[in-house]
Amino acid sequence: MTGIIRSKSQVSVVKGSDIESSVRTALDLIGGIQRIVKPGDTVLIKPNFSVGVSSRTGVITDPRVVEVVVEICKEASPGRLMVGESTVVGFNTAQVFKDLGLKGRFERLGAVLVNLDEDEIVEVTVPNGSVLKKLQLFKKAYESDVIISVPTMKTHILTEVSLGLKNMKGILPDRMKKIMHRIGVKKKVKEYELEHAIADLNSVKRPSMTIIDGFIANEGYEPGTPGIGGTPVEFNTVVAGFDPVAVDVVGSYLMGFDPMEIRHIVFAQDRKIGFANMGQIDVLGARVEDLRRKFKRPSLEGVLFDFKDIVIVAGNGCSGCREATLIGLSGMTESELEAIGKAVMVIGSDVDLPEETKGQRIFLVGNCTLNSGLKGKRIEGCPPPGIHVKKCLKGH
Repeated sequence: MTGIIRSKSQVSVVKGSDIESSVRTALDLIGGIQRIVKPGDTVLIKPNFSVGVSSRTGVITDPRVVEVVVEICKEASPGRLMVGESTVVGFNTAQVFKDLGLKGRFERLGAVLVNLDEDEIVEVTVPNGSVLKKLQLFKKAYESDVIISVPTMKTHILTEVSLGLKNMKGILPDRMKKIMHRIGVKKKVKEYELEHAIADLNSVKRPSMTIIDGFIANEGYEPGTPGIGGTPVEFNTVVAGFDPVAVDVVGSYLMGFDPMEIRHIVFAQDRKIGFANMGQIDVLGARVEDLRRKFKRPSLEGVLFDFKDIVIVAGNGCSGCREATLIGLSGMTESELEAIGKAVMVIGSDVDLPEETKGQRIFLVGNCTLNSGLKGKRIEGCPPPGIHVKKCLKGH
């Protein structure tokens, strides 16, 4: 079963600091876990364990929320219950699990923690795909009877918000995640292709249920934070439903966004994945108007303009390395930038260096720079995470 969508979708919103009580109430309001989990089902719970930082940052899902979801799922007698993740490109999933102290944490409750990077990969066709014609994803995720997306509630510098729909990127192998960022490098098909790709992904494997962990949310962007994070927000809210688009709509509305400005939400509605119109959503529980808070928008504005003697030169390439370079540099202190001295950051292939940069130190960011014909210090990755760019610039 892939989920339940009617002429009107139900989404529950519960305010409260008690994690177990709030999550259980949110699921009870929409009819309970038994509506999607049947005895003998294979169930994959997909949290956001993308980087190894504390859940107090709001960058990742609180493991305590996942524990409650595991316990609730067990009450429906599934055949196999898994908690699975594949981290952000450039991070090691096994190391992130270790950093988060997850070993044995879900097993004691009856669920298996799965490093999806160690799973088999299947390739499937994307029916009427907007930008993707084929999709590679992990077999355990594709073959699960039920997927429950359990994202944290946060803004994101590339997609405005990161909620349930975007959280599904964690069922993809790294090479597919890279493709989603590299669509249009050689030939542009549509504008906002990453957001179209997120909708394509959810059209192939749509979560059966989404439960947004808004206990500690995250807003804006703070230079140097892992996972392109911002500032923690104590929000103490859970949002849940069977329609993944409607849940993201309510989540983004609570964060002060007009849901129709979130492009991947609109594209997902266009793909008939769910409802993006608030008029087609019954909100159960708390009044969203009373809880709504304007989250700070994520932006690099104001932190990009003074890199001392460092020049950025970009050739043909994707958005990933450009964002990684800017995020890495913006997270450095003035003294750290001064220590680098005069330097050129090269991104992409087919690069012509300005005459005034000749003879300066060269940093080659990303694997595309292999085709630039230039020699310099390589910062490998496709793309390298911003924190890795920063470490390399500091000589680590």
